[in-house]
Amino acid sequence: MRQSGHWEDGDPLAASSFERLVAESIGSLDVDQARQEVLPFVRQPEALEVWSREFFAEIVKRIKIIEIKKRAS
Repeated sequence: MRQSGHWEDGDPLAASSFERLVAESIGSLDVDQARQEVLPFVRQPEALEVWSREFFAEIVKRIKIIEIKKRAS
């Protein structure tokens, strides 16, 4: 996320920050535009009919975040 400029903080990305960023992204997502962008790469276009902001919010809840603590030097 640092390479893309989405995370500029010097600290590691915490779970709470990740969740906030994802929620903001989903909130501003143009679902119809996203659907049109991926349509050429999908064999079964009807599978995209379920896409909505609510759909993506539910999918994100399945992500398991593992925070790795730095070892003391």
